Amino acid sequence: MRFIENKEAVSPVVGVMLMLVVTLIIAGVVSAFGGGLVSTTAPTPQASITGALSVGNPLVLTHHGGDSIVGSSLDVKTKITSGSYVDMVSNVNLTNAKLLRTGGSISSDSFQSGDMLSIDWDDVFLTTKQGNKFVGFEPNKGDMVVITVLDKNSGKQISSQTVTVN
Repeated sequence: MRFIENKEAVSPVVGVMLMLVVTLIIAGVVSAFGGGLVSTTAPTPQASITGALSVGNPLVLTHHGGDSIVGSSLDVKTKITSGSYVDMVSNVNLTNAKLLRTGGSISSDSFQSGDMLSIDWDDVFLTTKQGNKFVGFEPNKGDMVVITVLDKNSGKQISSQTVTVN
């Protein structure tokens, strides 16, 4: 008995199979990026943060638990929701903010569970000090203020809270 050898028949089958496999791999990669499986943004820290605000006193943010937040990626905004300056939004200046655990600047440390961050009144609102009084777009006692803590890296909100000014 003699076997018939046909070497040409194997090569086209292998070539078609390889093209099919490559096509499926490319389709899978495109689908993963298009479907959001592969994320290109930094994850947002998850933390429980509250604030306390009294007229003329520093805003104190307290980190109750969750992820540590790199101080340089921390961003805080305030929005007055009642009173004379309704809808006044301020980007809080964190340059002079003090981390009470270390007494140092928040930009050189992380904000972690159990920490308190103190931010001067005039860095929280658009104000200037004239004598012993702050003048500008600031809330009065009893006004409502929304304090929003954001992550600069992801651009997303970490926490938001409405407080009554004491």
